[in-house]
Amino acid sequence: MRLAPFGLAAVLATAGIAQAQTASPAPPASPDAASARAQVREACASDVQKLCPDLQGREVRKCLRQNLEKASAACRDAVSKAPRRGGHG
Repeated sequence: MRLAPFGLAAVLATAGIAQAQTASPAPPASPDAASARAQVREACASDVQKLCPDLQGREVRKCLRQNLEKASAACRDAVSKAPRRGGHG
């Protein structure tokens, strides 16, 4: 019966390590990527207000991509030049 508490402790410790490994933060964006995102925010500010009101974060990016044909030429140009986050936006 002495093995049961030790076994439980080992399982909990292993689960904690696995969780810590999967919860690591994403690497910081390159200065070029950060600059491109800033340009998109600036060029698309009025388009976001018009096409994607009340949305934030990923939902804004998704909405903007879905409505890009309705966006201004400056916004479309900035979006086309910006790298997509993580390869899937």
